[in-house]
Amino acid sequence: MLQDYELGRPMEVDAMLAVPLAFARAAGVETPALALLGAVVARLAAHKGLYSWRPMSKIYEKLKEAEAERQRVVAERKRLEAEADAALAAREREERAQKAGGGRPGGGAPAAADDAQAAQAFAEARSRVEAGRRAMEREEAERAALEQQKERAYIKSQARASRGPRRPRRAASAPRRRSRWRWRSRPRSGSARW
Repeated sequence: MLQDYELGRPMEVDAMLAVPLAFARAAGVETPALALLGAVVARLAAHKGLYSWRPMSKIYEKLKEAEAERQRVVAERKRLEAEADAALAAREREERAQKAGGGRPGGGAPAAADDAQAAQAFAEARSRVEAGRRAMEREEAERAALEQQKERAYIKSQARASRGPRRPRRAASAPRRRSRWRWRSRPRSGSARW
């Protein structure tokens, strides 16, 4: 990059600094030195006319979208866990109130209705938490499957490249070449061929 700067060639700030920074941010890794270096190099290159800032590539946009989706899922999961905890605490309070009041706080029937509502709220919150967990697991499985598929394709391409050029296949209608020498099942008698 220094050679590009000194010789006045266009600089690849996006590819060398911005994309790795975007990957680090998407992974949740703090990279203050890389962020500072990217900002300084981009400003120097732009001042000299070697780099014009433009919106990041599609990869960067996809990473931002994925990070926003991950944060949304995490926030939803936390909210659902808080609801489940609140429902559990309400249920525990009701149970303690029933035990302290001799089993019938306020006449019995309303306590049973409150207990049923608390149990229903707890069950709903728990089912939402489970649904969120299953969604996250499904996303992780899909991401892992995609990574495995990419890895298999890469290995396959490397194996193809290491084999060298392929021999052309013979046409399906073309006859097979016969061997020049025919094997005999009985020994030769003289020089006659059969």
